Order: sequence, then C-alpha cells, then structure tokens
Amino acid sequence: MWSRDVIVALRPVGVKLQLDDQVRQTINSLGIQRPRRGRRAGKHVRQRVDLCRRTEIETTTVGKFHSANVQSPNDTIATCIPVIVGRRLSAAQAHTSDDDRTTSTLSTVRILRHTTPVVHRLIFGALNVQSANNKIDEILDMRREHDLDVMLLTETWHDGDSVSIRRLRAEGLQVIERARPRQQPASLGVNHGGVAVIASPGIRMSSVTLHNSPRVTSFEYLCIRLVTHGSACSMLLVYRPGSVAVNSLFFEELSAVLDELATRSEM
Repeated sequence: MWSRDVIVALRPVGVKLQLDDQVRQTINSLGIQRPRRGRRAGKHVRQRVDLCRRTEIETTTVGKFHSANVQSPNDTIATCIPVIVGRRLSAAQAHTSDDDRTTSTLSTVRILRHTTPVVHRLIFGALNVQSANNKIDEILDMRREHDLDVMLLTETWHDGDSVSIRRLRAEGLQVIERARPRQQPASLGVNHGGVAVIASPGIRMSSVTLHNSPRVTSFEYLCIRLVTHGSACSMLLVYRPGSVAVNSLFFEELSAVLDELATRSEM
C-alpha cells in the first residue's frame, strides 16, 4: 500500500507535472479531487469599480460629496456613497495642501539675548577693608579663594595715587575708585572713607556719572556699568559712615540717586 507521504516523496522537486485526461477521470470517479481555489473576489471588485465609474455624482460644495444617483442593473434609482479606489495617502500628505507645498510656513525666530539663560555668572563680593594700604595680599587671597569676579571695597582709606590702587592694577585687575575729598589737600594724615570696585580681566567696566542728582554729602557712592559675554548690568556701591547718625537727608539723597539710576535708558 502506497501512503501519501511516499507518493509525495516520489514527486520531482521544482517540476510542475501535468496530469493526463485518463488520470483526471480516475480521480474524479473516486471523488478525491481537491476543490480548486477560485478568483471570484477579483471579479466582484471589478464590478464595484465599474459601478462607481457609472455613478453620476451631483454635488453643490467643492470637495464634499452629498449624494449620488446610481443606475442599478434593475433600472432603479439608488443612493450610495462613492468609493475611491487607489493608493492611500500618508498622514503627512493628507494634511498638506497645495499652498503648503509651494509656500513655506516656517519663520525665523529671533532669540533675544536676555530671554536665554546666561551661561556665565558673575560672582560679587563686598568687603569693608578699613585701609587697603596694608591689606592688598589679603584682598587678593580672598578673591582667589572665593573665585570672585567683582569685589566692592569700602573704607579703602586711599588717595588717587595710593600704592594700594596701583598694585591692584599691576595684578591685571581693573580698578575704579573714588577717594573721599580731603578737607585740607596738603594734609598727610589718613584719608578715611573711600570706595573702590575691582573686576577680573575680560569684564568691561566703566564709571557712570549721575548728572541730575544733587551733590551727595551724607554718603559715598560709586556707580559702575559691567559688560560681559554680551550682557550688561549696572551696580551701585553705597557707603554711609557709621559714625554719623541716620537722618532724613540720607534718605532724600539716596532716593534722588536711585531715581536717576532707574530712569537712565542705558541701564
């Protein structure tokens, strides 16, 4: 007895065999013929395509289908939804109009320098030195230890040509100072008071003169403008002697200085 596996094994691989009429009749008489897969689905699809092609579409709005009159095989009027048979568009193509393809909707965004986070930050330090003449080494050590970019010094006890100021500049630092005016210019005594601002190399520093403020007598101040890495800021250093009591004149003069500083356009 020949089994199915044995018969299949005897079939040549890659060769399509054609059965003769006698073998086909024998198989049909035994009732063992396998049903053949048909292709009627393709026929039905073609019928639907032909039906849609024969459809007369009546529309009143461009790009929108309302109804369609179809002449059916039985000569009856029917209403159907038109079917578009073809290659389906991708999501990007479906939402892209002709205007979008020809005209770019991208626009250049101008980034303002103050709207982006500043990478470089300035580190400030304020110190009442009480005579900078004998504390230059300590000032330089504190600047290096705390990695200070700008130092604000009060009570420097200096004059315009003091050695302490010249030594700071010799270290490569920028210095803007304001010594307290002497009552007696020829005096050799200690000139108390005085303010100064020192900045690291790479920081542009300039003095800001306030013209509209009255002559200040109750405190000493120094207004500085700093520019670094494309950003600018203004700074006001104020020193009021502790030996003098606070009075209304101090607040009036301080308000006048702050008002002018706040209304300057370059601030």
